[in-house]
Amino acid sequence: MSLNDQHPMYSPDSDLSKGAGNKMLPRWVKVFLIVDLSMAVIISLVIAYIYLVYYIAPSSADYSQKGSDVGEGLFKSQHLPILFNRSNSRGIDKNTYGEPDLEFYGIDFSHNQLRIIITITPPDDRINQGKPIVIPIFPSEECEFGDKTACVNAYKPTEHGNVIFLSVHSGVGGEAQRFRHAIEGTGINQAGYDLVEVMARMNALNGADVTIQQDEVEIGGFKLVTTGRVPANSLQHYFNSPVTEALYQAASYNPGLIDNISSDTYQLVIETCGWKMPGEPWAPQVTQTSASIYLGVIQIVD
Repeated sequence: MSLNDQHPMYSPDSDLSKGAGNKMLPRWVKVFLIVDLSMAVIISLVIAYIYLVYYIAPSSADYSQKGSDVGEGLFKSQHLPILFNRSNSRGIDKNTYGEPDLEFYGIDFSHNQLRIIITITPPDDRINQGKPIVIPIFPSEECEFGDKTACVNAYKPTEHGNVIFLSVHSGVGGEAQRFRHAIEGTGINQAGYDLVEVMARMNALNGADVTIQQDEVEIGGFKLVTTGRVPANSLQHYFNSPVTEALYQAASYNPGLIDNISSDTYQLVIETCGWKMPGEPWAPQVTQTSASIYLGVIQIVD
């Protein structure tokens, strides 16, 4: 007896040989499987993007050496610092109050070969789940995205006062990315939160403890006394103002900021850019990745 006699299903005239097996799955099942697979691919890509932006990019960079290109070119989403492009630089007001001091309570911002790590610890878990926000930089007169530097400007507003301004990159691979993300979140080519939430998060971050480390020296007792935001429609005016007016320009949009700016003390100011804010209109000099300015003012706590 042949195999075909024993098993008719294998005969040349069987339904299987004529492709009946292809009809075992109904059409709707096939469509469902195709759509399901497509959705799985899309969801996987979105999850991968979020994971990269939220976790890998902010934390994977090795900040122990200068010159890395971590993050550059991934999404071309670098947020560029702006103060170092201004004509006003070091030595502002030196004819009135003398040269500004580039040392901040033992941290030397003139030493461009020693890494400085600024750690901001939120007051509670409303911001960054209460985890420290780390900003690691090398102080410099010039900044290129990916070289791990922050541009340093300084000026003396009064005889006893001194302000050091740090312009720091944010965006994927930027040194201030964690700070920016903690304030405005991360969506796809825009901020993750609306403006009401962003302002609430800035207020919640006020009063955060700050430590600053340079090489083997670590200084504590600092506070992030206040934060501010320059909105999109005011960027052009802000960019065109000298560094000596930056805090006061920002204070005009943040009423609480002026109460914490002391012209007779030493202050460290962090400046970085933000993403395009949902619902905030375009304006001159606004780009998708430089659509606002965030400021954080650090002072010593007596």
